[in-house]
Amino acid sequence: MILKRKNQYDEVNPLYWSTGEAGSLVNAIEKGTGVITDQGVAQAKAVKEPQRADSTQPPENGTNETRKARLTFEHKLQAIREGINNSLSDASIRQRVASYNVDEARLQEGATLLAQVEGIFFQQQNLSISYLEATRAVHSAQEIAEKSLQRFIGIARIAFSTNKELLGKLLTFKRKKQTFAEWLEAARLFYSNALSIPGVLDEFARYTVTQQDIEAGRQLVLEAESAKNRQSSIAAEAQVLTDQKVLSFKSLWAWWIEYRQIIRLALKAEPQLMEKVGIVVPNRV
Repeated sequence: MILKRKNQYDEVNPLYWSTGEAGSLVNAIEKGTGVITDQGVAQAKAVKEPQRADSTQPPENGTNETRKARLTFEHKLQAIREGINNSLSDASIRQRVASYNVDEARLQEGATLLAQVEGIFFQQQNLSISYLEATRAVHSAQEIAEKSLQRFIGIARIAFSTNKELLGKLLTFKRKKQTFAEWLEAARLFYSNALSIPGVLDEFARYTVTQQDIEAGRQLVLEAESAKNRQSSIAAEAQVLTDQKVLSFKSLWAWWIEYRQIIRLALKAEPQLMEKVGIVVPNRV
């Protein structure tokens, strides 16, 4: 669903982890890799849902050309909202379901469960934007830090070309494709050794690189680390919301499925009322 940005520091994006609730809900925070992209931000708000319980699979003989489309999470909430509101506003529906022990209080119970899920869902939408902004901040800070770092690395390769042991202490970047954590560890070690190993700063000075320049480069790495920590904090908050929404939606969905079953019984002879609650009754020829 989300387009992967081809970046050497791509990591698992916690905002797209699956809820793990098979058969009930696939969260907007869906499992995937890579960071949120500009192309994917709109899709980040579209939550994929499992197929409706009353949907039909096309038989192998092809007599049913199409299958009912899967509803997005937002569409499913909208269907529940309309069903509850129409039930509360239509005296005929309330009268008929009352014989099955569904009074206004039970309908309000469903409305309360719905409000809880919607509240969490809206928080997730806002958080997805915050995560996008935090991700961009990480990439921006890392690119700036990397540009400065690569300059110093190039100078170090020239200055210490005959001292492989010392060069090895400065350059611990072992592969091109690294996670952010691996890059951060190597970058911090480079600056730490450059500032602490005797003679290194003197060699850098031969190429007009001062101690202040090295310290400024290290600060850029620390700023990238700080941006990453904020991104991780938002991801952790997103996971909490995911868990809360799974539990809330599970309760709402159980309530809604039971109510739909009651509607089918109570309004069996009145398809028009049944459709007001969102149950489509096919025309029989």
